[in-house]
Amino acid sequence: MDIARIMSAFNVSFDMVLNRLESLNVIDANQKLRLDNERMKKRVGNLLRSVGGNARLNSPSNEIDIPYEYIDYVIYNYNHNAVPKETLEKVLACYHLGVEDVRDKLVEHSDNDGDDLDDLIGGLDD
Repeated sequence: MDIARIMSAFNVSFDMVLNRLESLNVIDANQKLRLDNERMKKRVGNLLRSVGGNARLNSPSNEIDIPYEYIDYVIYNYNHNAVPKETLEKVLACYHLGVEDVRDKLVEHSDNDGDDLDDLIGGLDD
């Protein structure tokens, strides 16, 4: 509202007011950016409402869109021992899935894979 009053009193644009307020150190660069973003959000919202559109299209969504290929990528890396089971579980949780839901695509890992150094070395002599 204050910016609108300044615009009217001095017959200047919104951008001019923001630039002047910043040059006078009344606002900093972050505040200027926030105010400019707020103006754009309101402008687009008003434009959508004026054509009978959905103004919520201009609001950020809380939904995270993760490509389905990511599941295959993580399963592949899990099957090749590149990521631990905890990582697989976290990724599946993003899709609201559990390990049981993709059990048919997983390679069974024994609990002691890689734990025995002699097995890895292959029984080399001193």
